[in-house]
Amino acid sequence: MPVPSRLTVLASILLYTCAHADDAPPSGPALTGNIGGVSDYLFRGISQTDQEPALQGGVEYGSADSWYVGAWGSNVSWLSDNSALGTNVSNSLEIDLYAGWRVPLNADWKLDVGLYTYSTRAPIRPGSRGPTRPRRTSASATRSPR
Repeated sequence: MPVPSRLTVLASILLYTCAHADDAPPSGPALTGNIGGVSDYLFRGISQTDQEPALQGGVEYGSADSWYVGAWGSNVSWLSDNSALGTNVSNSLEIDLYAGWRVPLNADWKLDVGLYTYSTRAPIRPGSRGPTRPRRTSASATRSPR
């Protein structure tokens, strides 16, 4: 059985400590965050990093059972990987912004209504009429267990 490296042990202790630092839910608005690494950032089954690792993180500010606003980001490489030769399109970052309202329906269910947008920071393609920035904004309403 392989022996874990010191870095692996230290990272495990740090993650466990951070995960259990405050198990009580906040009583008012709170700022939360997350950071992580993945071996391949997949979205709907398609690699966003050309099957390479990704560093991802986010931050959210809001109340426990009502409004929230947040941002999430990840490195990506699909736009530059799939651009035609000579177009000089480069991209390395995806930024997602979101906001919404969580409403308790009863003791077992909640409703989450929100807006979500993502974009990539790609430059304007030389000779084109507009930017090559893929963007998408969507609205959603989701019922889920509390």
